[in-house]
Formats: sequence, C-alpha cells, structure tokens
Amino acid sequence: MTDDLPAWPTVHALLADGPTGCVRSALSDDPDQLQGFYEELSPDNLRPRFADVNPALARTEGVTVPDARPRLLPRRPQDPYPRRLR
Repeated sequence: MTDDLPAWPTVHALLADGPTGCVRSALSDDPDQLQGFYEELSPDNLRPRFADVNPALARTEGVTVPDARPRLLPRRPQDPYPRRLR
C-alpha cells in the first residue's frame, strides 16, 4: 500500500451491536497488522469474511462492482374488466 494515494476522509460507522467503528484509508503499516489479525481468526470465523456472494472484484487499483441486477421486460397491464367486442 502506498501513502501517495489520496486519502478518503475518516468516518465513523454505527455497528449492529451499538458501538461505533472508525473507517479510514489503508496506511503503509497496515499489512502486517492485518496479517496478524487474520492469523488469529478461527477457520469458522475466517470463512464467512471471504466467502461472500457479492460480485465485487477487488484489485490493487480499486474495486469494480459489475451491474448484476436482473433485467425484466415490462409486462403489459391486464384489463381488470375484460370485455368482448361484438
């Protein structure tokens, strides 16, 4: 990670159990701390962190999220009062 990239502003996120967490840009000394964090996780906890069905593609340049929304053709509205023409 390089420090020459523009840093995003630091924000605080409300966590599900009540406290807030600080979200910030990655720094050059973060890889060693992250490696230690992941090594301490149990296999049961490690798997859900990375087995996500989210179609985001992460690379060193950034994250690409493809548009995976299903597209449906519009359906013609049906007449609630069907009539027969004579």
